[in-house]
Amino acid sequence: MDPTRSAASGDRGTAVMGVREKMTDKLSIFAETQLDQPAGKRSLTRNVGATYQATDELALSATYELGTLRDANGRNTDRVATSFGGQYQVGDKVTFSGRVEYRADAVTGGQGDSTTWGVSSSLSYKISPDWRLIASVDGITSSSDTDSLKKGEYLRGSIGYAYRPVAHDKLNLFVSYDYLRDLPGPNQVNHSGSLAGPRQISQVFSIDGDYRVNNTLSLGGKLGYRASEIAQRSAADDFSKSTATLAVVRAGWHFVKEWDVSIEGRVLYQNETKQRETGALAGIYRRINDHVKVGIGHEWGSVSGDLTQIDGTSRGTFINFVGTF
Repeated sequence: MDPTRSAASGDRGTAVMGVREKMTDKLSIFAETQLDQPAGKRSLTRNVGATYQATDELALSATYELGTLRDANGRNTDRVATSFGGQYQVGDKVTFSGRVEYRADAVTGGQGDSTTWGVSSSLSYKISPDWRLIASVDGITSSSDTDSLKKGEYLRGSIGYAYRPVAHDKLNLFVSYDYLRDLPGPNQVNHSGSLAGPRQISQVFSIDGDYRVNNTLSLGGKLGYRASEIAQRSAADDFSKSTATLAVVRAGWHFVKEWDVSIEGRVLYQNETKQRETGALAGIYRRINDHVKVGIGHEWGSVSGDLTQIDGTSRGTFINFVGTF
């Protein structure tokens, strides 16, 4: 049973059976059968795939999926899906991974056929010992022969420069640009996880930094700007301008050997409405060892550190686990 699934009555979880075999030093294959039984529904899918280590730096993979899904109304949907991916890595200088997926769903004896394309990629490039380029693109688009929840469009791309000077390791800076095109269907969640939240097309510019004053005190902050076009679900094509500026200040205090305290203040200014919102965060962390620490804290207000979270709240108690390597 997947712990992230809703606790709906009658959910029998998922059963998976499969086999993987290494054919040669470069080629491995797998086959898998999956039976999923959420409340009132059922699906049976079969997957086959292969991974090929073309060179020491390049690995390629491909998968093929075939299955049948039955919904709560007893309708069957035949699914065919394929995906192709690759990973390229040269030491710690260049790391690139990418995957393209295609899925076609055909409803037996009714409307609701849909096709979906998805892409995911990430890049890390060590320009110099002090500078690193980080970029990613994730997107999905789905079309259907009805106005059902199967229609939607999502694209997020980001590029950033991380500055961590080797000769002066007290300073860390990160400058980034994000593009978000989040156009969910009528019954889909948006980027913030809301069924009723707005659709948005946003660009976000930000700079984030931290400076270690001494062995016990560090100071940091963030400055961000968002330029957006937003539309409510009831008027999906009636976009309006929405811009905002975010300022964050934070401090960390390592007051005894195993304990850290972190505090943060946030101010968000909505340029069109001339409204200002504030928020704060405080937490205490216990170091388990040199690589792991766990903490508990509380967040106040309705200001998120992510400027693309337009309709999200940011308050409540939290528990954090942090790992470093």
